[in-house]
Amino acid sequence: MTRSLGKVGKGAAILFVGTIFGIFINFLARIVIARFYSPLDYGLFSLFFTILSISVGIGMIGLRNGISRFIGYYLGSGERSKIKAVEGWGILLGATSGVVFGTILFLLSPYIALIFSEKKVFIDYLRIAAVTLPFYTVLNSLMSVFRGYQMVKEKIIFYDVGRNILFFLLSLLTGIFALPFIGVIWSMFVATVVMTVSFFVYYLAKNKKILKDTGLFNFKRSIGRNVLLFSLPLLLVDILYQIMGWADTIMIGIFDTEEAVGFYNIARPLSNFISMGLSVSLFVYTPLIAGLYAKKKFKENNIIFTSLTKWICFLTLPLAMILFFYSNTIISTLFGDEYLQAVWPLRILVIVYFLHTFLGPNGATLTAYGKIRYLMYTTTLSAAMNIILNFFMIPIYGIIGAAIATGISILSINLFRVYYLN
Repeated sequence: MTRSLGKVGKGAAILFVGTIFGIFINFLARIVIARFYSPLDYGLFSLFFTILSISVGIGMIGLRNGISRFIGYYLGSGERSKIKAVEGWGILLGATSGVVFGTILFLLSPYIALIFSEKKVFIDYLRIAAVTLPFYTVLNSLMSVFRGYQMVKEKIIFYDVGRNILFFLLSLLTGIFALPFIGVIWSMFVATVVMTVSFFVYYLAKNKKILKDTGLFNFKRSIGRNVLLFSLPLLLVDILYQIMGWADTIMIGIFDTEEAVGFYNIARPLSNFISMGLSVSLFVYTPLIAGLYAKKKFKENNIIFTSLTKWICFLTLPLAMILFFYSNTIISTLFGDEYLQAVWPLRILVIVYFLHTFLGPNGATLTAYGKIRYLMYTTTLSAAMNIILNFFMIPIYGIIGAAIATGISILSINLFRVYYLN
C-alpha cells in the first residue's frame, strides 16, 4: 500500500512540475509569435492549433486510456505475455487512425478553412495539421504505453518539455530570420515528427532485451479487438467532454456579447488550476488501480482512492481559498479592472472544481474497472444537461448563468459516478 501510494504521489509531483514547465515554454513560444508576427497570424495559429488538438483527440479513438488500462490490468493479473500485443495493437491502431483522420482533414481543409477565415493560406495550415496528425497519434500511443507501466519521465521528456522546447526554438529562428509565417506552422510539424521518431527509438531501446526472445510486437487478434472495443466508447466520452468544455463559451457567444466571451474565458482557465493536481495524478493512478483491480484488491483500491483524494484536497485548498477570496485582486492585477466582471463566475467555478476534486478520481476508477458504458451514459446525460441549462440561464444571468450551468453539470456527473462506485 505504501509503495502504491508512493508511486502515485511521486508520479503526480514529477508530472506537475513537468507540465507547468511545458506550459511555460509553450507560453514563451506564443510570445515569440505575437512579437514577430501580426495579430492576424497569431489568431490563425490559435485556430490551427485548436483544430489540430481536436483532431488528435478524435484520432486517438479513445486509445489514451485504453492502452494504459490494459497494460496495467495485465501487469496486475500476471498475464505479461499479453502486454506486447496491447503495445503492438495500440501503436498500430494509433498510427492507422492518424492516417485515416489526417487524410479526411487534408481533403476537407478547403471547406473547414472557409468556416474560420477568408485567408487562402489557412488551407495550407490545415494541410500541415493533417500531415502532422499521424505522428501526433503515434506520439500519444507511445506515451500511453509507458503510462501503463506507471512511467512518467517519458511523457515529460518527449511531450511536455522536448516538443515545446523544440517548437519554441524553431519559431524563434523563424521570427529572427523574418521567414514567412508558414514557417511557424512547419515548426510544429518538425517538432512533433522529431519527438515521435526519438520516442519510438527510445521505445525500441527499452525493449532490446525482449527483442532477442519474443520479438517487438505481437498482433494477437483477440487482444487487438478487446483494446479497440474498449477504447471506442472512450472516444465518445472524450468528444462529450470537449462539448462540455466548449459549450458554455460557444453559447455565450450566441446569446451574449463578444466581450462576455472574453470575461468568461478569464474565469475558466484560472479555475482549471484547481483540478490540475487531480488531473496529473490520474496519469499514474489509472493503470495502477487497473492492476489492483485485476488482483481483486478492492480494499486496497478504496484506501488509495481515499488517501489520494485527501492529499489533493489538502494541497488544493489554499489555492482555492486564494482564488475565491482574492479574485478581485488577482483579475485586476493580471488582466486589468475592465475584466472584473469575471469575478463571480471565477468564484462559482472555483467552488465547483474544488468539489470535483473533493469527490476524487471517480471517472478514472470506473475506467480502470472497465465500466465504460456507464461512463458513456453519464457523460452523455451531463453534456445534454450542460447545453440545456446554458440555453436557459445565459440569456437571463449572462456569464454567471454559464458558470452555474457548467457547475451543475460537472457536479452531477461526479455524483452519478461516486454513487455507482459505492
